[in-house]
Amino acid sequence: MACIKKWQIAGNLPVRSAMQLMLLSMTVAITAACTPAFNWRDVAFDQAGVTALLPCKPDRGTRAVQLAGQTAKMSMAGCQAGGAMFTVALIEVSADASVNATAQDLKASGSATHTRQLQQGRFIAQASIYGQPNEGRDGPSALSSQAVDTFLTSLRMVATQ
Repeated sequence: MACIKKWQIAGNLPVRSAMQLMLLSMTVAITAACTPAFNWRDVAFDQAGVTALLPCKPDRGTRAVQLAGQTAKMSMAGCQAGGAMFTVALIEVSADASVNATAQDLKASGSATHTRQLQQGRFIAQASIYGQPNEGRDGPSALSSQAVDTFLTSLRMVATQ
């Protein structure tokens, strides 16, 4: 050991410290590689009984939007994972608006690569993915077809009282 302490690496860093630094950086790299690209979690919109799985912690917002010539209230949750943007939108249509026309306008207004929509009463729920899956590859920078299926099939809308 005394011999190792005398050896120096560029920058006057002892060999022993350099080895510790290398082990630490390897540990960090291995830990980062084990972090899942998709950390699935439930997201709910209680006012309409809508639930879905999102692959990451979502941001949320609500605003008024123009769809089918009417103003509607839209609540949204969304996040980015696996090289794509995942969103769940809930539209509450006013009593005098057409739910079907609003749903068609909502679907046509986006540039999503994958979409699933549900309707119940005055509510429309839409799960959308903005990004293209890379078949045969799973990982932090790829969106698998399994992730697409998991997200789209998780969208649920149950009757509310």
